[in-house]
Amino acid sequence: VIADVKTRWDSVFYMLRRLQYLQQPIVRFLAMSRDAHKLRHPLENKHWSRLELMELILQQPHTVQATMSAENTPILAGSIPAFELFMAAWNAM
Repeated sequence: VIADVKTRWDSVFYMLRRLQYLQQPIVRFLAMSRDAHKLRHPLENKHWSRLELMELILQQPHTVQATMSAENTPILAGSIPAFELFMAAWNAM
């Protein structure tokens, strides 16, 4: 699992992406645990759906940030179209 890092913008996105990738092993592990009945808040399908939605929402700023970081010297002319694409994608959700 990837940890949340305050100085890294995409850490929550990567953490959620990894959590979704490991969903089946996590569910199996928790179900096989002898203390499974002690879990106060087991992860249900509705929780996994919310995590998937959060990942989808964070995908847009991740894409913009990755695009802006791809160049050695990001320029303002590229940031405005990237931001407009980001806002259009969020408004379409």
